[in-house]
Amino acid sequence: MASRRGWSLIVAVLAAAACGCGDGDGSGGSSGSFSQGLVFNEAPAGSSADHGQVVFGIAADGIHAGNDPDSVFVGFSADAGQNIASNGRTCFTCHRPDANFMINPLLPLDAHLPVDDPLINPDNIVADSGGNPDAPQLLNDFGLVLIRPHRFDAPPDDPRFQAFGWRKSMTNLNTIFGHGFLNDLRTADLPSTDTGAAMSHTQDLNAAHNDIIPAQAMDDLAAFQFTLFTDPALRALAAGPADPGFARLARQPYATVPAQTAQEQRGRAVFDRDCFPCHNVPNVFNNRSHRDPASGVPIGEGFNIGVAEANMLNLDFRNYDEQTDAKSAVSLPLVDSTGATVVVELDQDPGLALITGRLEDLGKFKVPQLRNLRLGKPYFHDCSAPDLRAVIGYFNSAAYNESADGRRFPIAMTAEEQQDLLAFLLLL
Repeated sequence: MASRRGWSLIVAVLAAAACGCGDGDGSGGSSGSFSQGLVFNEAPAGSSADHGQVVFGIAADGIHAGNDPDSVFVGFSADAGQNIASNGRTCFTCHRPDANFMINPLLPLDAHLPVDDPLINPDNIVADSGGNPDAPQLLNDFGLVLIRPHRFDAPPDDPRFQAFGWRKSMTNLNTIFGHGFLNDLRTADLPSTDTGAAMSHTQDLNAAHNDIIPAQAMDDLAAFQFTLFTDPALRALAAGPADPGFARLARQPYATVPAQTAQEQRGRAVFDRDCFPCHNVPNVFNNRSHRDPASGVPIGEGFNIGVAEANMLNLDFRNYDEQTDAKSAVSLPLVDSTGATVVVELDQDPGLALITGRLEDLGKFKVPQLRNLRLGKPYFHDCSAPDLRAVIGYFNSAAYNESADGRRFPIAMTAEEQQDLLAFLLLL
């Protein structure tokens, strides 16, 4: 991964006395205090969002993938010791403007994309999957990509290299409000995140070659991504206290989500009680917990809500070996709270534990932002919930309430409350 460059944070600390919620405009609010402060991202110094759009792979018309050489990275890599070619994939390939900057609205992919599209071209899928035979169908039907976090920093016989996850491609909208930019919170800044993606999705070489990926291009790309919002009103929140609209959006969590009907208003109250404690960035609804990026990963707070353990799609986490055309279990060593090493045979996505090496982080993932939620099905990091009814049902189930963080934040909704919550979620 690239090192941090030109990275800065906007820190807006709101005094508790100035942060009463609701303020009489009917926008609602949580009883929790915002005195912890809001921490958002800022474009790297000297970056160009206009050039970043080109790097992203979006042409001037804003829709079709561009063919500009700046959106692919090819040539001889001294780090890899060989020439790097491109398979034609760019950021646009998985984050499409006409599909909520993701691919889920296009599922199944073969019903929406030509067979030679860089995303589903059979010759390209190996770039992510290493030949895993489950990969083509899981990508096509669920939008799941095989992610191997230690692909570039561990040898193939290392359990950290062999361990992987099946992960959803998240939207780039509202990225400016994020902490830890991937499902497992493993990257502290967006240029590094983008560099890793550029290496891992465009070829099947298991060697880092970020020496041919210009740092300026990654800074520009981050600057462009930070201009993408689900709602233009959220620009005021991202701009910080200097913007006249900031204080209102910070104080009134639902100011940009007007609940009109009685059912929507009841649903907002259910959300405020059961969802906002974790989805607690006002008007964005991701998680506000953060650390200084200099402290290392993770910079956001991960939660184990039982989804990885439930493995509702029966995903296979055995490592596939192209040489033998066989799969074998991955035994991952993790450190428990006493400092002892515990070897876990993976039958689930390890989540944050694969990044930190800590047993307590097994099955932990980031809290996603919820705007445009209706467009993101299937849901969860593994796309295991087919619709919002299934999501609500899961959070009302024993699988959630008996999970590590479900026990900390139990949820028990009546059937009517579940219907009301659905009505509100559809507004997001």
